[in-house]
Amino acid sequence: MSLTYRIGLLDPKLHDRAAFSCTVAPLDTYLHERASQDVKRNVAVVYVMAEEGTSRIIGYSSLCTCSIETTHLPESLTKNLPRYDALPGMLLGRLAVDARYQGQHMGTRLLADALQRCVQLSTAIAAMAVLVDAKDDHAAHFYEHFGFQRFADRPLSLFMTMLELRRTLR
Repeated sequence: MSLTYRIGLLDPKLHDRAAFSCTVAPLDTYLHERASQDVKRNVAVVYVMAEEGTSRIIGYSSLCTCSIETTHLPESLTKNLPRYDALPGMLLGRLAVDARYQGQHMGTRLLADALQRCVQLSTAIAAMAVLVDAKDDHAAHFYEHFGFQRFADRPLSLFMTMLELRRTLR
């Protein structure tokens, strides 16, 4: 039997946050204790992948805007960009899959959903890249597999330009 799910905005009344565990404490704690507050305060938007017809959370992601200091970007990229100190971007702040669903490509599906949202949003609000902050090297490799590049001076922070992202999603 195949798993059916839906991805939508976090709703504390509909989604069982307490039952979620991806086994990475900061990611669990964020969903359990801080995600709703970030949403209320307009700090982040949290999307939840939930099993269809249940309150069970399969995984989640969070998105917000950010600024990218041009000094952190490779010179090969900045030579064609305006000479600003910082450029607009989108931050995929968190992405996690409950341990019960790991190994079923749910992280890939959550990532694809988040990146499609970033592309759609970039037509209304300028963003030259999507950034991610990986929790560890294993997570960084996950993002690299999909075309993200590490910042030279921050190996757990990665980026993909919006131009490259659009090419990838075609």
